[in-house]
Amino acid sequence: MRKKILIASRWYAPIKNPRAFRAYELLMEFVRRGYDVIAFLPEDAEMQADARTVFVPHGKMAGSVMRAKKSNNKMKSRLLQRLRKMFLFLFGDGPNIIYYAYFLYKSIKTHLRNKNDYNVIISISYPFYVNVALACLKRYINPATVLIADCGDPFYANPSFKKAFYLKYLEKWVLNQFDYVTIPIEAARSNYLEYLPPEKIKVIPQGFKLMDIPASTYQKNKVPTFGYAGVFYESIRNPRYFFEYLLTLQQDFCFVVYAIADGFTARLLAEYKEKLGDKLDIREAVDREVLIPEMATWEFVINFDNDNSNQRPSKLIDYAMSKRPILSFNQASFKPDVFSSFLSGDYRERDHIDLSQYDIRTVVDKFEKIFYQK
Repeated sequence: MRKKILIASRWYAPIKNPRAFRAYELLMEFVRRGYDVIAFLPEDAEMQADARTVFVPHGKMAGSVMRAKKSNNKMKSRLLQRLRKMFLFLFGDGPNIIYYAYFLYKSIKTHLRNKNDYNVIISISYPFYVNVALACLKRYINPATVLIADCGDPFYANPSFKKAFYLKYLEKWVLNQFDYVTIPIEAARSNYLEYLPPEKIKVIPQGFKLMDIPASTYQKNKVPTFGYAGVFYESIRNPRYFFEYLLTLQQDFCFVVYAIADGFTARLLAEYKEKLGDKLDIREAVDREVLIPEMATWEFVINFDNDNSNQRPSKLIDYAMSKRPILSFNQASFKPDVFSSFLSGDYRERDHIDLSQYDIRTVVDKFEKIFYQK
């Protein structure tokens, strides 16, 4: 009999972020292996022909009264910003995420009343409130089911903004409702050891169906061309120092940035586009199947490391698939002389990424090992 798996996620294709990629790749590989899969996904997710899907309503961020928007009424704008910061401090996430978690809880609870014979349930976080919803369902879940919390980032220890102290205890309670907690890198383990015994924490990297890019894709460009794909964060991944450095360079170059133009990222890019002109090429985010071959035509790729040491962007996998040299740094580790060497074609300080560990087949092999440990 085929094993049955339930997957719950807030993010999914066509959204382009690491958690959406995680949910999509896991679901598709489980289906390829013959598992009977049902996925609880946001209502704007793409349908998957080979997996049953339950669509969960989610709040529209643009329509949220807690969303700080540009307004001619400066007092109203400041009030909305303060209300949102207060909400984030008290709950650790925005109101739309709480809204989604509530309806996710209701949808899965209703489903379990009719069908509760799943071998495995995987809750994909971020956001953390997906895990909260599943933790609150623990008493309705078959005791024989292996319950896994797949955590991309820590919740309370994430330094992107301050949180109320009691959220640390919420995180501890939630994680202890699961049989296992999976994390993407070993460096993140310290964030969970105070909550869980070591044997419940499993390191399982982000996984993708690897693309084979021919080495001949790269041809030297007329001017050094390098690029970045992703978003920026004012608190933990702020590249202002790098843009200021680029303004000091006298030579020609082209810095290509694929980004979702929203919030801080949009404001920052608009500011430096005006200063750098054609040297900064801003493009809309595209699918990985389009992005990776494009990156393969650049001289090298830029990875802005997070300022905290326990997280590394999953985009490094895509970078490695492009077969172009990777230069990683953050504000503390940026070295102008190393960057200058890259511009000159000297890549001795490049990152070395072992792609084999990110093959989705290897990743699902790791999940299968813990299916049978309960």
